Amino acid sequence: MRKGILIVFGEIFLKSLPVQKLFKKRLLDNLYFFLKKSGLKFKIFPQREKIFIEIENQNKARKIIKNMFGVSWWAQGFFFENSNLKEISHFVAKNYNDWIKKESTFALRIKKSPEIKESREKIIEEIAKNIKRRVDLEKPKKEIFIEARKEGWYLYFKKEKGLGGLPVLSSGRVLTLISGGIDSPVAAYLIAKRGAENIWLHFHSFPLVSKKSIEKIKQIAEIFLKFQPKLKIYLFPLSKIQI
Repeated sequence: MRKGILIVFGEIFLKSLPVQKLFKKRLLDNLYFFLKKSGLKFKIFPQREKIFIEIENQNKARKIIKNMFGVSWWAQGFFFENSNLKEISHFVAKNYNDWIKKESTFALRIKKSPEIKESREKIIEEIAKNIKRRVDLEKPKKEIFIEARKEGWYLYFKKEKGLGGLPVLSSGRVLTLISGGIDSPVAAYLIAKRGAENIWLHFHSFPLVSKKSIEKIKQIAEIFLKFQPKLKIYLFPLSKIQI
């Protein structure tokens, strides 16, 4: 059993298979970069349509993943490699008291691939019989999602919506005019969401005036580096422009 965060990507699947492969690699590279930069210890398990990150400090990892483009949704949970229904049922029976309060209701949300021999009904029956809580399929206090796949079983809880879009650095480079106001950083954010790498160009008036605009650009860049792994900034003095 591996404990960590499950990541699912969506829009990438609209691309052709060769492009999907490239975009998935870019997403993996971005994940590795940001997690490593934060000093976290982790192990990544990439699958066909999802990624599982085995990691202890999930709170710190959540703050990174929520700023990553290319992620449709993510959830905290568990990954069981080469496991079976009996083992999953035993794990749930042993731990459900930590997940569901006595007065709370719950619902099982089951998905399975054709390779899994057990039916959805059988999976629900086997797991639910050990959970001594009231079922509410409409508005449960706790949802337990279980996916039975060829590579293993996933068990996770609340789904958190990701930023969507495409992984940054997967769609070429774009020169972005950055002024320091609200409009240009928002435009840069939307450009990054489409997978492009921003290269910033800022026109400033130093030494005719103070370096205030330059310092503001640097401050905005510190925030923007939470979304884009690297950022080139070109500063051009307006005093050198000849008319």
